[in-house]
Amino acid sequence: MTPLARSREPGWSVQTGHLPPFVIAGPVRPAGALFEVVQALLQAVGEEPEIRVVPWKRAIVLAQEGPRTAVFPLSRLPERESSYRWLVQLYRERYVFFTRHGSDFDIDHPEEMRTRRIAVIRGASTEVALQRLGYQHLVEANEPRECLRYLQAGMADAVFGAQAIVRYGLRDLPDRQAYLLSVPQMTMMSWLAGSHDFTDGDASRLQEAMRVLRASGAYARILANYGLLP
Repeated sequence: MTPLARSREPGWSVQTGHLPPFVIAGPVRPAGALFEVVQALLQAVGEEPEIRVVPWKRAIVLAQEGPRTAVFPLSRLPERESSYRWLVQLYRERYVFFTRHGSDFDIDHPEEMRTRRIAVIRGASTEVALQRLGYQHLVEANEPRECLRYLQAGMADAVFGAQAIVRYGLRDLPDRQAYLLSVPQMTMMSWLAGSHDFTDGDASRLQEAMRVLRASGAYARILANYGLLP
């Protein structure tokens, strides 16, 4: 895409977490479906910041503090509305519970399991959403692999997370058939969001870049490369 007119404001900083297949912190360089989407959007608006992969809780705090610091993929919740400038929608995520075969966590009736221990990513939207629904015992982890370890070690009765992340984490396990997934319990739109010193013009340029990325078919091709659907 031809770069859109670049902002005259200072350069950007962009933070994210290890959330495969959306962001994958590899040994050489990060990758992932939304990593590639955000890279394409930044290039289109003439910005070239390094996208840094840090612990997720740190990423969302840095994006509140600025200056001109963005974070993705961040779900837009009422509790977060005033804390960020919401720049551009990235992907609609579906959220599920998963547990092991033989667990007494009823995967078909999770609404009856509110007193069980549920592993979630520290600082993620899932933590806020489950608290709002009355789940009382949340076990915080730094990344998806740690959630899985908590489940395997008996430190959690189930995990709650994005369906794409759960499936990605299970796909290479030799005993992946030993796990059960619920039907999607909710959906939330993930965003590129940032500190309040981003301008309406910044958001407009990113949204136009996303429109072009979708219209060209590039957005769908990126997602398809990671087994995701638009």
